Amino acid sequence: MNSLRFFAFSGKYPVFFIMFLVSCSLNALSLGGEQQNENSCRITVDLGAALGSVIHRGSGILHSFHATEPPDDLVLPLKLSAFRGRANERYLFSDGFYNRLKKIGVKHIQVVLSDSYGYPNGFAGWPGERNDWGYWELVVENTVKECMKRSMNVEYDIWNEPDYAYFWAKDQAIWLETWKRGYRKIRSLDPSAPIVGPSITHFDMKFLDAFLRYAKNNDCVPDILSWHELGAACARNIPSHVRRINDYLTSETIAIKRFSINEIIPEAKKFSPGSAVCYLSTIERTPVESACRSCWEDIGTNSGENRSLDGMLTHDTKQPRSIWWAHKSFGDITGRIVKMTFEGGRKKFIHGLAGYDEKKKETHLVFGNCETKESIPVELMFVNLHKAKNLVHEGLFHGGRVYCVVEHIPPSGTGDLARPEITLEQTLSVGNHSLSISLPSLEPEGVYSISLSPGR
Repeated sequence: MNSLRFFAFSGKYPVFFIMFLVSCSLNALSLGGEQQNENSCRITVDLGAALGSVIHRGSGILHSFHATEPPDDLVLPLKLSAFRGRANERYLFSDGFYNRLKKIGVKHIQVVLSDSYGYPNGFAGWPGERNDWGYWELVVENTVKECMKRSMNVEYDIWNEPDYAYFWAKDQAIWLETWKRGYRKIRSLDPSAPIVGPSITHFDMKFLDAFLRYAKNNDCVPDILSWHELGAACARNIPSHVRRINDYLTSETIAIKRFSINEIIPEAKKFSPGSAVCYLSTIERTPVESACRSCWEDIGTNSGENRSLDGMLTHDTKQPRSIWWAHKSFGDITGRIVKMTFEGGRKKFIHGLAGYDEKKKETHLVFGNCETKESIPVELMFVNLHKAKNLVHEGLFHGGRVYCVVEHIPPSGTGDLARPEITLEQTLSVGNHSLSISLPSLEPEGVYSISLSPGR
């Protein structure tokens, strides 16, 4: 691994001399950056520009969880905010399952009603076959009543991926009737229950337009509009999708303000830490209420049934994979989001998020390399460090210090990763309220996790 270069000086030099050298070094770095513009990415973290609270909007999972497994030390660091799955005796209705979700801080629990019905149900076929809706409505009724009896605060996701043949094999008109009947049954039992849909495989404006026009005309508009983002390696299109649907809803006077991307990350990238960070960081800056990591069935590797947190843990020994460390590093970001800008010829391949927690006196950021097969040199600049209250340790004989830890998360695929590699762990001096670090090149799907705290 290339050596790490950082422009900082110890407190044994006079302050004015330190500041002069740092200023010269930063100017030299800027000139060097221009020369490497086509091959590198320059990241600036502005501690003086707060952008709102960290919510962990994208930290959700499907299925692969249990009332007692995995243990809390593998779950709590992820800051899970959402769960989407089945309401039966193996999942939501099993002893302790719901209580554990609430205890660890999960705010959005989506019950997929079509999972309880089946695809199709071996007994009743698809809803509406032979114009028989009785069994579908009974499944909805029984599930809602059971959730109400248990005083569960849940969101009802009526049908999973009705645009995909495995989950819906009849025509759309019958599915729309299925939606309406499910919606009305829920409302008749629990008028205030949040209803989620249509949970299609991807952002499809044609499908959404037909669905929303039908829902508006038949008084069955969902409270939370949902779709999946599984087609691209990175999440770059999510903000434009949200803007587009917001504009559409405004133009059609449809009063939906809540959005859930209740499956994210494509199958090809399910074990890729860089892509996971790209999704998580993009969603955190987008007005989406919740998102859940997708689960792909690979016997012996990854399964919704093996309690591996949707493949973040190894299927047999339940040890963290690099993908778990990526999610954990994102969970380490707390407090308030701070501005993070990307420049240089490779900026579109690097995505991340930064935050400052005043109570913890810590800045944490994470960024990953996705959508490329290239390794990318990264130049990192922190500015306005003095705006982060109590972050810089001031002293009589130096201009201020911060303790910096840089961890590298390499892509381990299906193998486990005992812990990230420590690239730097050192107290650094600050000049002009800024700090510059040049990092070793970040490989495809690799991740850097970096923290700053008061200097020691």
